[in-house]
Amino acid sequence: MVNASQPPRAADRPTGGGAPDAAALGRIASVLLAALVIALGVGLFCAIGWWRAAQAPVMLERLSADQRRTLVADLMTASPGIYERAWFAPEIGFVLRREQMIEAWGDRFRANALGYRSLPVPAPDADEGDDSRSAEPPFRLLVVGDSWAYGMGVTRREAYPARLAALINDHAGLDRAIEVHTVALPGDNGFNQMAALGVAWASQRPAAVVV
Repeated sequence: MVNASQPPRAADRPTGGGAPDAAALGRIASVLLAALVIALGVGLFCAIGWWRAAQAPVMLERLSADQRRTLVADLMTASPGIYERAWFAPEIGFVLRREQMIEAWGDRFRANALGYRSLPVPAPDADEGDDSRSAEPPFRLLVVGDSWAYGMGVTRREAYPARLAALINDHAGLDRAIEVHTVALPGDNGFNQMAALGVAWASQRPAAVVV
């Protein structure tokens, strides 16, 4: 028989539902603090990696074929008035808009029938049997290359192929003129250049080639 006037003993007191002790609270706080530190560290690491990736220059040799095609498509969208696909020789990739006025890289000029900044040439689909050249045609020199051969940043007459022709014509004392044609665009690689050389060789029949 329990006397109602006496307080319950410790063994009779309920053990559940009470407030956690200080040690438990300390452990919970430590776990939360560790999780917060880890989250901040991961976030900082990701932010540094993203910043470094955003600041790094795009290296064309590191791009896959699909990424390069996407880049070219973006460039075409940004500047549709300069380039067109070389449908007559898909291996070339892109050329300037053929026989159109082009304003690019500090110069204004008319692209020739092959889509290059050079002297007029027969169209790639012209009849090869129609040869209207004189009996003594000029010595044709074909220059194949990239932005250096193109003369990026200067006019066509200031680029080295045209200057080379002027020097030879003025000082070499040859019995016929030297005519220099160029198949070169900024960014062209060896694959593009060899494909362009094949087309230019068939249409222009150069006496010599400089690559």
